[in-house]
Amino acid sequence: MNWKLHLTLGMVSGIAGGLCLLSNPAWAAGYTITCTISSLFSDLDSPMSKLGRTTPMISKFCNKMFGHRGLLHTPCFLFLSWLCYFNLSKNIYESNAFWMMYGFSVGFLCHMIQDLFTKGGIKLLYPFSKKRFHLTNFKSKSKIHNCITVPLIILSVFIVPKMTIYIMNFF
Repeated sequence: MNWKLHLTLGMVSGIAGGLCLLSNPAWAAGYTITCTISSLFSDLDSPMSKLGRTTPMISKFCNKMFGHRGLLHTPCFLFLSWLCYFNLSKNIYESNAFWMMYGFSVGFLCHMIQDLFTKGGIKLLYPFSKKRFHLTNFKSKSKIHNCITVPLIILSVFIVPKMTIYIMNFF
C-alpha cells in the first residue's frame, strides 16, 4: 500500500472523528492531526517509506531493531502504546492527550487494515506468532489497492464517528 492511500484513509478517519469533537476545538484538532500522521507511523520501520525518508536515522534504527512490518505493524505495538499512555497520563480521559492517543490508535488501525490487503500482510498475533495474515495476494504497489481503499474510506466515514461518540458518552 502506498503512503498516499494510507494518508488518505487516515485523514478521512481523522476528519470524521474530529467532527464529533467540535465542542472542544483543541480535542478535534489534536485528534484529526494525530490520526492523519499516525496513518503513516507504522512505516517508520521502512527507510524507503515517505516517513522513513523524512526521519532516516530513526527509520534505520527501527528497521534494524524490528524489520519492516515487524513490531510497528502489530496490535501488540498499539497495546504497548496505550499502556505507556495510561502510565504517563495524570488525567486520563479529560484531556487533549487522550483524544490524540485515540486519534493515533484510529490512524494506526487504518494502516494495519490496509496492509491486511497486501500480500505481505501483518503479524496479528505477534509476539506469540510471527505468522503474517493477509486477505489478498496483491503486492503493495498494485493499483487494485486504490479500489480497496475506497470502500474502507466509506466505512470509516460511518464507523469512526460512531466509535468516537460511544467513547465520548462512555467517559
